[in-house]
Amino acid sequence: MIDYDNDFDKVRGNNEIILIVEDEKALRDAIKELLIESGYLVITAAGFQEALQVFNAEKNVRVVLSDLSLSGANGIDLLERMNQKRPGVKVILASGFVESDQRDKMAHKGIDLFLQKPYTPIELLTIVSQALSGA
Repeated sequence: MIDYDNDFDKVRGNNEIILIVEDEKALRDAIKELLIESGYLVITAAGFQEALQVFNAEKNVRVVLSDLSLSGANGIDLLERMNQKRPGVKVILASGFVESDQRDKMAHKGIDLFLQKPYTPIELLTIVSQALSGA
């Protein structure tokens, strides 16, 4: 059983900047609100090009949380481009469905943090905390 009060305290942020890349506005807004309430600073982008612009403008992004499927590209391509600019950026990909070749490609690119949709708030906060701690 999840002890939400105790579990949420364990995964609170400390004003780290998180970039959310999600084309569904309602989901993007819900994730943003949860992360802000949990002590993070949040920047959002609706798609591939906007995410690159935001990432290039904000040098202190600590974690990128991106949907795997983006209009015009995919999350793997986006994160590969971001990693060219800043190697080692912490990345979390999220999707409701992932084919085995996509999982292989993610592993090959060093993306090991994956969030299966639908996910709970505590699952989201836990994986963000893991990304920040390097676990």
